Amino acid sequence: MLLSSRCILAAITIGWPVFASAGEICVVCSEPAAAYRCGFEGETAAPASAAGNQLLCIKDLAVRGGHKSCSIDRARARGPCEGTLVALPNPADGAAAAPPATVPPPIAEAPSAPAPPETKDKQPATVEALAKATVEQSKKDWEKANATVKDTTIEAGQDLKKAGNAVGNAVKKSWNCVVSLFSSC
Repeated sequence: MLLSSRCILAAITIGWPVFASAGEICVVCSEPAAAYRCGFEGETAAPASAAGNQLLCIKDLAVRGGHKSCSIDRARARGPCEGTLVALPNPADGAAAAPPATVPPPIAEAPSAPAPPETKDKQPATVEALAKATVEQSKKDWEKANATVKDTTIEAGQDLKKAGNAVGNAVKKSWNCVVSLFSSC
């Protein structure tokens, strides 16, 4: 949030054109998607292009509409802004920006998420059927684990036999060497 605010503030201070029409800013928001024209009330209306006023519009519209994020629509900066007009209290008059009683309706609603797919698992009709299915599954799992342990034990036994033979041969060679008084080493 802090990083996006800094990016917006940097873009505003660079001086990119933001006017949709005289005294208005074109603002687009997401989640839910909406577009607005933001301006200020009063005879001595503050210029909407002022950096602080742009940020005020963005923050106020995000709060009012419950949006996840809002930004200035630079693509429509030179053309007409097709959004709901929202007039904020003029900060130059010292009026605090209070949210209106109603939120302007968004132009376009975000598409709804697709429904999750139905599960293919069949639930047992009775407790007896559930118990029977559980016993059958446990038996299958036990047989699989037993086979894995059996195979692992056989392999370990073969490896131990090979290691035992290697040690036995080394001891035999060493004994023959000592018995022959190191003549056949």
